[in-house]
Amino acid sequence: PNKMDTNPETSAVKLYHSSLPQDCGYCHQQNTSIHYGITSTRLSVTDYESLMLVGWRRSGTYLYKPIMNLTCCPQYSIRLEISRFHPSKKQRKVLKKLNSIKVPETVTNSSTLQSSKASEDSDELTITLEIASFSVEKFNLYKKYQVSVHTKPSESYTEESFTSFLVTSPLFNDSNRNIPFGTMHQLYRLNNTLIAVGVLDILPSGVSSVYFFYDVDYKHLSLGKYSALKEIELCQTLGLQYYYMGFYIHSCEKMKYKAEYKPSELLCPTSLEWIPLDKCIPILDKFSFSPLREDLALEREAIETTASSSESQKMDIEVSENERRSKVKKLAVFAPRFPENISIESIRLLLNSREVFLRDITPRGQQYLRPLLKKWVDLAGPKAITSIRIHIG
Repeated sequence: PNKMDTNPETSAVKLYHSSLPQDCGYCHQQNTSIHYGITSTRLSVTDYESLMLVGWRRSGTYLYKPIMNLTCCPQYSIRLEISRFHPSKKQRKVLKKLNSIKVPETVTNSSTLQSSKASEDSDELTITLEIASFSVEKFNLYKKYQVSVHTKPSESYTEESFTSFLVTSPLFNDSNRNIPFGTMHQLYRLNNTLIAVGVLDILPSGVSSVYFFYDVDYKHLSLGKYSALKEIELCQTLGLQYYYMGFYIHSCEKMKYKAEYKPSELLCPTSLEWIPLDKCIPILDKFSFSPLREDLALEREAIETTASSSESQKMDIEVSENERRSKVKKLAVFAPRFPENISIESIRLLLNSREVFLRDITPRGQQYLRPLLKKWVDLAGPKAITSIRIHIG
């Protein structure tokens, strides 16, 4: 067989047969959050962006995509086009309040973005951008934030868990542009004391907000809102087109704040087009899961209408449960629709650091891999599939 040594700068992921349902952090139901997950220790910013643009996100080295017709709280990717953003009156007020603490202007040097020094003898808020790294200072701030917000004992949070969640990243820079692509920490210091950290993935088309934590003693400063505005400003400074805010969950009140950054767009989980948020709201007011493109949303509504009419005529609980399952199955037709189909035979695999194809694997190995690769094709899209290798050993 035709085998090649793999390039160390090649993206690679490991696939799994299934992801077990998890407890939902939004509606707090047990075993109702359903997604498909993979892992990667090596992923270019270009390849990660390709996945993100079809509904994936990452947490450390774990990448996941919600199964929208099954999960309890459907998660829609949300982004803001920087050139169209105009801060609201409330947002300008937050900026004014924090800028009054003397926020120096951001400047760029060869390896990091760092704020300049303030000249006045007053409180000074400095903002710096650095490659994601561990420090005791960051960890202690993170632990204080988590204990306050989630009311878990401090022993629940370790340096290892912090590192795997917010420091370790599979991303590497495959671009020649003079921009610090990859995973970064944006640090906010008040008079040299660390009061907040934003974890960001800087990608070819924009800045993706991963996580933000802050000193709860400074809650009155609205640091969460301020950090979003500064991340938008960072996009402008770097000349990037979009600000990616993660997932929007219409059924979760604490996630609706993302809609305040206007005019934002949601990713249609079926057509994979970006739809203005104001057009999505009426659809999501009706259904927690729906395609967002207008014609597809009407198709989804027709399924609901048919199912409701059928259920109203049947009182038996078991039959109603069957109807519910039938409706879930029907909604599966709104899975992602990619513009072209990729044959699993063409997917490049990594076996003991050597590049092979499915035909090079033993029959038993092929039998194991085929359903994995089929799921990958269904959820990842042609752009990622043709570029990313699959670890199989």
